[in-house]
Amino acid sequence: MKVVITYGTYDLFHTGHYNIIKRAKERGDYLIVGVTSDEYDKARGKLNVKQTLSERIENVKKTGLADKIIVEEYIGQKIDDIIKYHVDEFVLGSDWLGKFDYLNEYCKVTYLERTKGVSSTQLRKDNYGILKIGYVGNIEKSKYIIQESKYVSGLEFISSFDLEEKNAFKIFKDNMLESYTTNYNEFINNVNAVFISTIYNQYYYIKLALEKKKHVIFERNNNLTKIQIQELYDLAKNNNLVIFEAVTTIYCPGFSRLSSMLKAGTIGKIKSMDITYSKKQNSINDSLIYPLMATSKLMGIEYINIDNFDVIERDKLIYKKINIKFKNSIASIQVSQNMNLNDEITIIGTNGYVIVEKPWWKTEVFTVYNDEKVRKHSFDFDEDGIRYELSDFLNTILSDNNYQKIFVSESMFVSKIMEELI
Repeated sequence: MKVVITYGTYDLFHTGHYNIIKRAKERGDYLIVGVTSDEYDKARGKLNVKQTLSERIENVKKTGLADKIIVEEYIGQKIDDIIKYHVDEFVLGSDWLGKFDYLNEYCKVTYLERTKGVSSTQLRKDNYGILKIGYVGNIEKSKYIIQESKYVSGLEFISSFDLEEKNAFKIFKDNMLESYTTNYNEFINNVNAVFISTIYNQYYYIKLALEKKKHVIFERNNNLTKIQIQELYDLAKNNNLVIFEAVTTIYCPGFSRLSSMLKAGTIGKIKSMDITYSKKQNSINDSLIYPLMATSKLMGIEYINIDNFDVIERDKLIYKKINIKFKNSIASIQVSQNMNLNDEITIIGTNGYVIVEKPWWKTEVFTVYNDEKVRKHSFDFDEDGIRYELSDFLNTILSDNNYQKIFVSESMFVSKIMEELI
């Protein structure tokens, strides 16, 4: 007897779900379907699931295709299940291509082509608004960003744009999107929102998208001026649109808790903060964006002056240190590509101090020292946090008040300092 197993959330059950289960059933004699638990979905960062576990199990049961239904409750359970149930073949949709190749050690792994144009996102269209997102920008980042979007129920990347057809096609092909184009107006007309990764001329693309009444989420580069930022935020506001800056740290659970605790006076009044940042794939100037945004959140934006120290080797900037002087405090930021920094944050207040462990931009662990007490705080943070940004982006669009975690004044603070430094 050949045993086949497949897994899924099966939220708002649709034809695509049915087709995968049906085709999995056809590949063997006995089909096991794993349905993810609510807790596991949250733990692995799958956000905005609408139905309960019991409802999702019932969705699968009604197909009449599953010989056995199990609940997936923890990371690593797939290996345990394959061994426990003597599974011969593991089957999943092709949108997860390559993700579970490690299971080949235990059984055959097969990725089935998904049913194009069918998703839980489509079922949310009438009630939840946003359906279609287009991707603009960096090819290398596209697969990771689009893969992360699969953890957020209620949105879907469907199209890619690039002036170079081969680039647009590669993003389209690698991510199994519905379309690609070199015509930006055509691209904009087919989507509800745009994700713009770090590209040099992003101001032009952001502005045109907003003028076409599309929501925008973007990974800012270092050359957006404060005048441009103000213009873009005003344009979004006037058109009742959401403009979202994708600085993942600001959206991660740990950083939000840290910020709230500091504002509540956990260590008294903050007097100094030291941040080091050495994420290798970023340029020195792009690397400044993350610590500057963190500084605006934790220290404020009303600074008095800044000083700057650079290390240049072989005509290349390899290290930068800036000190930002506020009225009664100071922030020191160090960034580098070639030097090993501790990638921590140390925050000193009048009644204690906080250390955010490496890598601070994930804010997974920080320790508060005050009143002769030590309290360690730990948070789950999946991958690099794109899913948290996308979830907040979607929820902001769906909400009535359009509250955003990054304020225009904070974004302008980053641009103002960048203009002084570059």
